[in-house]
Amino acid sequence: MDFQKTLLEISQSLAAGEVKALAFLCTDLLHHNLSQEEQATGLFNCLSRRGLITAECPHLLTELLLIIGRPVLVKTHKLPHTTHHQISEYRRLLYNLSQSITDDHLSQMTFLLRPKLPEKKLEKATTLQVFREMEDAELLSSSEFSMLRSILKSVCPVLNKMIDDYEAKPVVVRRPVAEERGPKDNVDSGTLWKGAGGPLLDGPNGTQVDQMLCGKLEPLAIEEEGSSGFKMVHEEMEKSLPPLSQVLPSYPMKSEKRGTCLIINNENFNSMKKREGTMMDEVSAAAVFAWLNFEVKVHRDCDRNAILSIIKETAAEDHSQMDSLVCMIFSHGDEGRVFGVDGEGIRFQELTAPFTGSKCPSLAGKPKMFFIQACQGRKNNDAVTIESDSDAIKTHAIPSEADFLLAKSTVPTYFSYRDKKQGSWFIQSLCQHLLTLVPRKVDLLSVMTKVSNDVSLKSDPSGVKKQMPNIDSSLRRNVVFPIPHAPPPEPPTAAADS
Repeated sequence: MDFQKTLLEISQSLAAGEVKALAFLCTDLLHHNLSQEEQATGLFNCLSRRGLITAECPHLLTELLLIIGRPVLVKTHKLPHTTHHQISEYRRLLYNLSQSITDDHLSQMTFLLRPKLPEKKLEKATTLQVFREMEDAELLSSSEFSMLRSILKSVCPVLNKMIDDYEAKPVVVRRPVAEERGPKDNVDSGTLWKGAGGPLLDGPNGTQVDQMLCGKLEPLAIEEEGSSGFKMVHEEMEKSLPPLSQVLPSYPMKSEKRGTCLIINNENFNSMKKREGTMMDEVSAAAVFAWLNFEVKVHRDCDRNAILSIIKETAAEDHSQMDSLVCMIFSHGDEGRVFGVDGEGIRFQELTAPFTGSKCPSLAGKPKMFFIQACQGRKNNDAVTIESDSDAIKTHAIPSEADFLLAKSTVPTYFSYRDKKQGSWFIQSLCQHLLTLVPRKVDLLSVMTKVSNDVSLKSDPSGVKKQMPNIDSSLRRNVVFPIPHAPPPEPPTAAADS
């Protein structure tokens, strides 16, 4: 009650422009636009629901108030000092730029942007709203300042120095350090669906608190030259290096639809075990890839011929207005292949071959991503609530053509585990990390590395059975999905399996 009163009093002290500035600064944390909020209470409610601001963890509130120049509110309400930043340097840069742009500058900026942005979007827009429109049109991002630089060069050239300082700033990342402030939780496959970065722990009154935000783990920290004995790269060397976007370019992601997401979900087999829990994977994957702006198509309980027919039909479609393709198959399997419900195997190469550049020209040069939840070998499994997706012949197929990603839930010869109620370790981890890392513009291979680490740390109830995903890639660029405008989907419940 006291903390709610504090939030109300702070809200009453903030002007409408300050509320919009706070909403802009929180864009990357909330993953959707709150710029229409007139009162800070609405923003605070949204942050509280996500566990980003609580009575136990008000540090983000302190940081926000200091950024917008209201230290008196921090002092008046005795908010704790914070030493780590949750608002990105990029978001701070844009806010600081907005504070230096006069009304005359803004009028000139909107004039120059009229050929690029709808005139209606620019009418009576504030500088921060103009920045948001530029981001939505993919004219501005944490690694893309060319348009903004060009505009500022004409309007107020001195402001480009702020962008120069941001891009030239030397950064050193140190390992997160565990702080023993509570028991270590065995996080299940669904715990990271909400929150800003770390496992959600049980808090007071049934709330969930993010480890990262409340000091359970220190976040990745930025250290300046000379601090803690870190050795920095020579300034001259840094200036000679090309921007990261030139060294590691990304595949274009500008189409109205990101692409087709094909989900083939085999649950009921003629002569093999029912794959209980697989509906949780289907619901999770469909929700996440729809959120990423894919057109999701689901097919259930397909035999070999049906799977090959679906693959062939999809490859024959015109993908020229799409950026990519995703194909997900949840089934029993064996090394190098998956099974139809009739028990007949399909080699991985049979799945990928129809989409090569020569056979599917409209996908040539575009990323084609395959995610396989199936066993890759045959070993005994004695777990009670954990099952395996299995059966066995040795073949080996890695897509050699360019622009393919083949992500398998386990390495060759090993089982892949699936919880009857929560779904498979691999698919659930993939979904949760796409939700948390796509808004941070993390590329797909880095996401998959995080998934591999996450799955490798899991074990069955006995603590004996383990799993290690396997990723084959011939991608030539980074796959970086644009940040969705819609809020992230809620985690599925067991009821979805009925």
